[in-house]
Amino acid sequence: MSPNKKIIFIRSSGRRFGGIESQVLSIALKYRDSGMFLPELITSDAASAFARRFAQEGIKVHSVPMGLTDLCSSAKKLSKVIDFSEVAVIQSHMFRESFIGRLLKRAHPEILHAFRAQTYIDCSWIPGWKKRLYHLADKLTQRYVDVYYANGEYLRDELIHRSGIPGDKIHVVLNGSAGSGLPPRSFFESAGTLRPEVAMVANLTKHKGHDVLIRSLGLLKSRGLSVKAKLLGSFDPGDGLFLSLKALAEANGVLSQLEFAGFSENADDETAAIAVVVLPSDREGVPNCILEAMSAGKIAVAASTGGVPEIITDGYNGFLHEARNHTQLADILQRIFSVPASSLKPVGAAAYGTWREKFTMDHMMNGFIRVYGSLMARKLPLNATSKT
Repeated sequence: MSPNKKIIFIRSSGRRFGGIESQVLSIALKYRDSGMFLPELITSDAASAFARRFAQEGIKVHSVPMGLTDLCSSAKKLSKVIDFSEVAVIQSHMFRESFIGRLLKRAHPEILHAFRAQTYIDCSWIPGWKKRLYHLADKLTQRYVDVYYANGEYLRDELIHRSGIPGDKIHVVLNGSAGSGLPPRSFFESAGTLRPEVAMVANLTKHKGHDVLIRSLGLLKSRGLSVKAKLLGSFDPGDGLFLSLKALAEANGVLSQLEFAGFSENADDETAAIAVVVLPSDREGVPNCILEAMSAGKIAVAASTGGVPEIITDGYNGFLHEARNHTQLADILQRIFSVPASSLKPVGAAAYGTWREKFTMDHMMNGFIRVYGSLMARKLPLNATSKT
């Protein structure tokens, strides 16, 4: 592969710079710094925090509309402004964006198109009829995707059984997190209990489970245990969701226990002293915030949904609860904050070990590089599923 060849990332901007956006940027920088590819970005808003971060790194940004009715016109525009003779790979992220990649692949069949699905389309907030339509659209146009990257087996199964994508086009490359590069801090040397405090790193959106956490804190308070929660992630103080969560916290008597800390580019630093990280989402892929917690040897507590059970083995390297079940979450937190901290040391150690063995950024990048190496050499999808 020539270092002069480009890889084009396609990812809409959105209002927030979240986990997926951070990871796309990290992947782009890894390709550039390794000399493998020169990255460029196609996104929906050149003024967004996402686009600005790419531009600050000296990466060229192309901005086009990405609404459903804009895809064809945007693909035509991009065909005129990008020199596709210099492009080796298009890597699209999320379902809608992948259709720009499919249209570009149709116009430039010599270029490889990789669709890196993230939680794909079987999400709790998408109506059933729309899911079926999306799966059908994926199946009918999958010939314009050379390879599907799945971040876990749960996603591979969905692609095969819901969209009818051939298994030999799907390559499991597990999500990766950089970690600090240092041995994890030990939170578990004391014979006393942990300080009753949790961190949640998630932009404030409807299905991340902030309401589940608030209800669990209210239940714990009724049991005599007051647990503080530091909430890292973008939010709008005038937004209806924020106001409804604030009202819910007031009704449960826990508003004073919540810190809405907002978005931070250094979430690890913001939560460094907090030993327990929670993520009670309705639906997740392989969440970066959980991997980051595990890389620091922390206790991760998350809803058992999507790819989360592929990371956390309940009671071994973290704890799982049913999605939307605030009582189970409260029960887990009560146990964690009621036992000697030293008794949780094996869980933190196992979390760190799991991250180091499977979920580092190097593991993920090596997976991409191996697959791209074969694809570039053969200009064809691999004949057998690759699992890294």
